[in-house]
Amino acid sequence: MRSGASLLQSMPEIKKTQGHKTKPKQSKRTDVRRMKVLYKQRKYDVSNFIRRHPGGAHVFRNLEGQDVTPFVHLYHPCLQKPEEVLKTLPSEPMRCTDHVSYSSSYPYDYTLYLELKERVRSFVDAHLSTSKWTWRNWFRHAWMGVVYCWLAFLYLTGPTFCVCVFLGVWSCCFLSSVCHEALHNSVSRTPLVNQCLGYGMLPFLSPSLWDVDHNILHHGHVNTDTDNDFALFRSGMGRNSRSHPYRPWYRFLYLYMWPLACLVMMKKGIYKSVRCMGHYSKHADADSIAHCITFVAFFGYVGIVHGCFYPLLVLASFGLYFVCITQVNHITANNTRTDIDKQDFCINQIESSTNYRVSALSSFLFFGLNYQIEHHLFPGISTEHHGRIAEIVQAFCAEKNIRYNLKASYPAAFRDYFLHLVDCSKP
Repeated sequence: MRSGASLLQSMPEIKKTQGHKTKPKQSKRTDVRRMKVLYKQRKYDVSNFIRRHPGGAHVFRNLEGQDVTPFVHLYHPCLQKPEEVLKTLPSEPMRCTDHVSYSSSYPYDYTLYLELKERVRSFVDAHLSTSKWTWRNWFRHAWMGVVYCWLAFLYLTGPTFCVCVFLGVWSCCFLSSVCHEALHNSVSRTPLVNQCLGYGMLPFLSPSLWDVDHNILHHGHVNTDTDNDFALFRSGMGRNSRSHPYRPWYRFLYLYMWPLACLVMMKKGIYKSVRCMGHYSKHADADSIAHCITFVAFFGYVGIVHGCFYPLLVLASFGLYFVCITQVNHITANNTRTDIDKQDFCINQIESSTNYRVSALSSFLFFGLNYQIEHHLFPGISTEHHGRIAEIVQAFCAEKNIRYNLKASYPAAFRDYFLHLVDCSKP
């Protein structure tokens, strides 16, 4: 039996408990920003899954509010596993009032694509030791990296006209090959390796903004008005299709496109990094800040010490070479035809792209994009394997009566691109 003294001592404590309701402790998880994505007309909360994603958490950095259906198909050899994972996550049907970032107006049909992917998957499992880089590709890019570092050293210590031109062209070849594939997760099965190599784009480009413009908008919605590389008319600088609006100054499009190409790295690079801060994710903002710092350090130093001509020459060489290599794959009369079935994912990826033949020795100068069709169909497979996959894709196209655009050489592909620019310059 308790004494009266002990009861009196405990009474204030009881009053405090009864008179003042203690505020329940909030779980740390309630403070976590919920991230939702759309897959097949359902919204999924992937907040607690991001860090467990086998391909790495970084692939989700710009996918909030995005329709990820194209990317689940593009980067997963089999849909069974990702769909089983999605079933375990909180979900709800999509409402008509929901806003979807970067959504295309085309409800894609994936039937043909799944059939083609199953054939390619069987070939890869049977004939390839890996779908990522082989040791030969690692060796090739290692010596390319040595040359890149040597040219960068010459540029920083004593730039000349030839050094700046070669640095611009070589950095376009090297960085577009290594970083481009790394951001597609086609270099290694280890996500951290891909993520680290992706940062090699600095100081030329921001990896996160490249991810938005290229991986999401371009690969997910190629040659549609959602594709920033295709919808040039929105900026008023030109048009890539006869179906786009015409403006009087477009009559000189085939002439001013080349000096404009020299400035593409300024627009895609530092200008976009500054303008897009706060528009995407915190990760993208951090990448933009890192891009601005490295850009100023790499180009500003030489501009102050040796003059502005040299850094501008590097950027112009990079931009001009980049446009000459990449635009011939998508901006031709065949690729921009209005009768392409945009509602079929497979047909749109194939008929909106062009391949051209080059020698194996010079293929690195085109960073593997001579097999652009295969790259768009299977970006998660390294470009060094696309030559063998092309035979399967060509046979599939012949069987399904799909137009497979193949040019005999790069000059033939460039000729089609230039003639298309001339055609787009007309009302």
